[in-house]
Amino acid sequence: MTKHLSIDINSVHSWNSYIHLSVDSIDQINFWRFNLHEANVKPFKTDVSWQTIVYSDASNTGYGGYIVENPYNIAHELLSESRAASTTKGYYQNFLRWKKWAILNGIENCDILPAKAFHVAIYLASLTQSSNTVSPVVQAFYSLKWIHSLIGSLCSPTDSSLVINVLEVYNHQD
Repeated sequence: MTKHLSIDINSVHSWNSYIHLSVDSIDQINFWRFNLHEANVKPFKTDVSWQTIVYSDASNTGYGGYIVENPYNIAHELLSESRAASTTKGYYQNFLRWKKWAILNGIENCDILPAKAFHVAIYLASLTQSSNTVSPVVQAFYSLKWIHSLIGSLCSPTDSSLVINVLEVYNHQD
């Protein structure tokens, strides 16, 4: 990777943002495109004897992948079998409510997922203002716990003592 390409990539706000390539990046890419054959003493050679080809993709709603040599190893089944379809759908809908609330309250995309504990605590507290029961608060808590486990987040806001205390306060009021 070139210096200017690294600068362009580091300037985006999230992993799914578009990258605007600077003139310097394009110049450096073109330089290597046309001159790489002269810079290498040995020609490129691919040894496929040790390679495994894996195709994968991810989005806001799920992920999938498989190994070409063994197409029966499909990763997306882990998501669909990890919870009942209705539970997964409910968790996802609750996550979308969180995301909408976060955007409406000026929380930046990079802080929506993974979420910050302080923002989640405020969100859970705000849910109690519009509900007569603790159920929406509990559902929101577990949907955020679920989505953070899906993305492999090592630091889920649902593990924070602040968020747990907010949940417990409203659990005891019901």
